[in-house]
Amino acid sequence: MSDLSLYAHYTSLELRRHDHGVLEIVMSGAGTNKSRLATADANMHRELADI
Repeated sequence: MSDLSLYAHYTSLELRRHDHGVLEIVMSGAGTNKSRLATADANMHRELADI
C-alpha cells in the first residue's frame, strides 16, 4: 500500500514512502522538541502508537 493519504491527519509526524515498502517516520511536526533530542509530546506518542 503506498497511499500516504491514510496518514494525512497526523500533525506531529511526517511520513514518506520508499521503495520496498519502507515507511519513513520523521518526528518533525507540532509537538517535537526543537532541540537535537528526539522527544515527543503526548499527541506524538499517540500518533506513533497508531502507526
